[in-house]
Amino acid sequence: MARFTLITGKMGSGKSAVSKLLRDKHFIVIDSDAEVKSIYNEPEIFCELVKHFPFVLKDGALDMNYIRDTILDEDTADKDYIMSLVIPRLLDKLTTKYEDSKEMIFIEAALTQELGWCVNYLGIKNVIKVNVNEDLRKERLVNRGVSLEMQEKFDKIQDEKYINEYWCGGSLIGNNGEINIFDINNDGTLKDLNDKLIEIQMKLGMTHQEKLATYLRYLQEIPFYYPENAWCYSFYNSCGCKGCPFPCKSIDKDWKRLEERNRAEILKRPNAHELPDGTIELSYRYEDGFENKITNTNEKGA
Repeated sequence: MARFTLITGKMGSGKSAVSKLLRDKHFIVIDSDAEVKSIYNEPEIFCELVKHFPFVLKDGALDMNYIRDTILDEDTADKDYIMSLVIPRLLDKLTTKYEDSKEMIFIEAALTQELGWCVNYLGIKNVIKVNVNEDLRKERLVNRGVSLEMQEKFDKIQDEKYINEYWCGGSLIGNNGEINIFDINNDGTLKDLNDKLIEIQMKLGMTHQEKLATYLRYLQEIPFYYPENAWCYSFYNSCGCKGCPFPCKSIDKDWKRLEERNRAEILKRPNAHELPDGTIELSYRYEDGFENKITNTNEKGA
């Protein structure tokens, strides 16, 4: 199964900004909120919600504000009932969808009580926790139209302890053991955030299998980027590129200059040779005997 890494933090801390930076690097980033909203409308879950909460329907559709207020309400029984429907379904969807994946996949989720179950069930060992100055966080939420009253309600259900612990209602069920938590501060610019994220990526590391799986999926999704990224991927595997597996969207990336500067260095490697048409082919043989070849072809398409 895929190696899942969690992105979490308080509401307004900047989880979405970190997620966007990772998506720009061609990683899969799962938005747990979006996934849960889609689960609410699955026929079986929809019917259960309507049966249990008669007033949840509004103009024939689920009233998401009603569900939100129920989750934020101090009546934990109703909240627990909703979570008992959607969380198992969410975890089942993720494990089924990515059962055969060899990639490193990121999940963005809030610091709520259900987080510990996700960490436990998905075997998550690495967590990126986004932090921000409290005044700045509240200012961002106000700018997003979140009232101070609503902020206080959300703050009551958010706690860092839920990374390591999984609860049911008000009872502690178990502990997730040793978790690697990588704190990232989001007080500065987007470039500052990206630089810090690259440092964390280097610590997380990627196996050859994870790099290859991510790269091949990327080529299938966006084949017209192939010439540039075939070269970039070859360079990354050969010489390293500051911890980014696909830096095609890095700031001030000059493809021609990159190729000219590194072509000679790459050709020095024992696994590299130049083909008759001038392209470079790199061969990789992994510990399990698997061999893969990458070329910096100039032809579009995967």
